[in-house]
Amino acid sequence: MERIKILRKAKGWTQTDLGKKIGVIQKVIADYETGNTKPPVDRLPALADALSVTVDELLRGESIPAQSSVIEEQQHTHGNSRAAKIQDVFEKLPPAKQRQVLSHAKALLGK
Repeated sequence: MERIKILRKAKGWTQTDLGKKIGVIQKVIADYETGNTKPPVDRLPALADALSVTVDELLRGESIPAQSSVIEEQQHTHGNSRAAKIQDVFEKLPPAKQRQVLSHAKALLGK
């Protein structure tokens, strides 16, 4: 499904990133994107949710935002693309590492 690839790339994610978000390996995402396999019906809600679209939008391609619109939305949500990248990296860290990062950031701010 080309739509999966478009939406994934618009978020700046690799196939591995998307796979982790829905609990599958990278090859499964690659197979979905190339059309080698179709996502099972029970996986569609998680896939759509991860890509911030409805299942209908995922399947039919209706109302899929242009890549630039998705990027603008991310920048608006996160303030800028640097903040979005930092948040993405932070969210991938295990909780213990997140606490370390927050502790270091607070120390840098003198708090």
